[in-house]
Amino acid sequence: MNFMTTDKKRLDARPAAEKGRVIQLIHSPDPGGVLALANSIADGLERHDLPVETLFLTPAPGVPLAAKLKGALRMVRRLIADRDAAVIAYQAGPSIVAALANLVARRERLLIHQTTIPSATKAPVRWLGALLGTVGLYPVNIVNTVFTKGEFDDYPAAYRRRLLLIEHGVDRPAIRAARADTLRRYGIPAEGRILLNTARLVEEKTQDTIIRALVDLPDCRLVVAGTGDRRARYERLAASLGVADRVHLLGALPYGEVVELYGIADQFVFPSLHETFGISAVEAALLALPTIVADIKVLREVLTIDGETPVRFVAPRDVAGWVAAIRTFVDSPPPEAERRRFADRLARRYSTERMIDAYVALLSAPGR
Repeated sequence: MNFMTTDKKRLDARPAAEKGRVIQLIHSPDPGGVLALANSIADGLERHDLPVETLFLTPAPGVPLAAKLKGALRMVRRLIADRDAAVIAYQAGPSIVAALANLVARRERLLIHQTTIPSATKAPVRWLGALLGTVGLYPVNIVNTVFTKGEFDDYPAAYRRRLLLIEHGVDRPAIRAARADTLRRYGIPAEGRILLNTARLVEEKTQDTIIRALVDLPDCRLVVAGTGDRRARYERLAASLGVADRVHLLGALPYGEVVELYGIADQFVFPSLHETFGISAVEAALLALPTIVADIKVLREVLTIDGETPVRFVAPRDVAGWVAAIRTFVDSPPPEAERRRFADRLARRYSTERMIDAYVALLSAPGR
């Protein structure tokens, strides 16, 4: 899946009133759930003849503060100059930038998407975002789960009135490569059970829990697609525990390559401390993979339908609990028929078409 990028020549040939352009604003091109969501929305809006241009405040995650501020100022100027376009801003920082630019641009269509819970946002950014939303500078403030909406319960009523729930749409991934070919491509031995995790290597994703669990799971190996500041630490941890030969950190991969990894997995493991949705966990369940995830409220919400789920929930830091759950799924996973029935229900619940229709309606509504 690739971002759809605006064809400038094509747009410039159209009258400004007919352009119907949309700018998506993201902090950086860091692979993860935010990028996957924005990518999906861009593709869907393009299908509705709404050209999309995706912009980043910084060229990479983790840049110095001075570079972040420079990127923010550059983007404010860009958004003011390009006031005819609608804007969808993701994450706290880009949302603040878009709102401040809109003080001058006064565009009718500005959608803010809360892709991080308040407690996981740095205090100065969280406070400024709360202020801007309270005074009405976040005119449409989107959350993707009931859980995420509830995380704003202690915000002022003026802020909460503008919160709008639009659940993610998630397409069922299409696996095209043969398992043997994917294993060979990444140099992963075919022996043993493969535990797959697709997430950034950062503290809140806690892949170290699974690395520690491997000590008591000698017939399992962990494959992770993602990069981040914990990579070197996790490599040292795996070496110290004697499991380095069964830990495969593949780094950041294009989405299409990540999808092929689902085809080699025996189980999907997702011990994240916090999420606003958990797209990759939903994708794994859509493929009917035996799936074990962190026992956090949001994942119980998105991976349970009418009180039923074949997914196993384990406390994120409970290494012994993860060992037990993984071993149980190795010996006796939920029946495939049950997993496939649940996957079909999940696909109906998280229809991409439904999500895109909601965004198109917002972008087309009079007065927005």
